[in-house]
Amino acid sequence: MPCNIYGSGDCFDLKKSHVLSALVKRFVDAVDGESQDVTLWGSGSAYREFMHVENLARAMLLLMTKVTTPELINKGTDEETSVPNLAELVAETVNFRGNLIWDTTKPDGMPRKCLELSKLRALGFTPKISLREGVRRTIEEYRQLKKSALL
Repeated sequence: MPCNIYGSGDCFDLKKSHVLSALVKRFVDAVDGESQDVTLWGSGSAYREFMHVENLARAMLLLMTKVTTPELINKGTDEETSVPNLAELVAETVNFRGNLIWDTTKPDGMPRKCLELSKLRALGFTPKISLREGVRRTIEEYRQLKKSALL
């Protein structure tokens, strides 16, 4: 079972996207449109664990080579972050200097989504792409897609 996956090939449609790609779209579009405000869903109290898709692929390859019996093994980074911290990271990375507005009429979702990873760690898995680097890559990809009018 993987945690929240993001990265190359992500969906940036706000009606279908997950939190990280939605934040990337909102903040990049705000900077490009010179908006002073970005509205985010919920109260900001939720915590999530995020894993770049390349880290997931590496974990899957490791599991395919080292695990011979069927069993559930969670895949994640063992790093939990609050949605406000993630929003600040994305805002900082795209150089957004405006206001964050939390729309508390919208849901927070589950309070926490962080996986227990002892089995994966015991196999020697360590993520190579940090959240900061993964966010930078995802922003770059979104900007390229936007520039090429593929969105």
